Amino acid sequence: MCNIFSIILLTITLTSFGQKGQFKPFKMVIASVDTALIDKSLISFADTIEQDHLNGYYASLKQLQQLANDTDYPKGLMTEKEAIEVRQQSKAELDTAIKYEYKIKQFKYYQTISEYSTQVYQFYFNEYPPLSTFQLIDKSKISLKDLSHIADSLNADFVLGYKNIHTENNNGLLIIKLTTVLYSKKDNKILLEKETTGDQNSYGFMWTCMNPLSCLLITAVKSSTDSVADIIRRRQIR
Repeated sequence: MCNIFSIILLTITLTSFGQKGQFKPFKMVIASVDTALIDKSLISFADTIEQDHLNGYYASLKQLQQLANDTDYPKGLMTEKEAIEVRQQSKAELDTAIKYEYKIKQFKYYQTISEYSTQVYQFYFNEYPPLSTFQLIDKSKISLKDLSHIADSLNADFVLGYKNIHTENNNGLLIIKLTTVLYSKKDNKILLEKETTGDQNSYGFMWTCMNPLSCLLITAVKSSTDSVADIIRRRQIR
């Protein structure tokens, strides 16, 4: 799943040169999820999700290596100069990705929510330049009670966090609930604190999922990012 999305993002990078986005660039800091309470029937799927994440990481490295070393460029889509920029960007991303291999190996299933949300926001807001920045940080470095300090210290326009992530039985079917908190530095206040729900459906494209737990996590991302993106679009539209 994450590998598919990485390829989509790389394709956007290849085709976005020379085009201008509709959003004013901004920086969002996203706190990595550090816990979730799930029904014991779902625990067996956690290992699968974590292994798939590692496999996706290595597949993305391979894709970046190909882009970094590719001397051909799609004529008509970009100039030779732009192709060189893509190679340089891919090389920089590859170098950074390699350095974080140890963290990838420490990945836990519930971090799907924060990591995949980061990719979704990249997809929503960075189709064309100027590009916004989405920085994922450890939950240990953020307190939802001190969001203004985080925004100031990291020079972020928005800070995003999650809490109360848990599954519930809803008429015999397991659902997942989470509360998303969005803070604005400009307004110096929380713009959104909303509980949303995920289910076990696979909605296709970037919301495709392969097992009950991955579906709960991916649809939790869908409900959360839908709410946040709606606010950001209205505020950052050119």
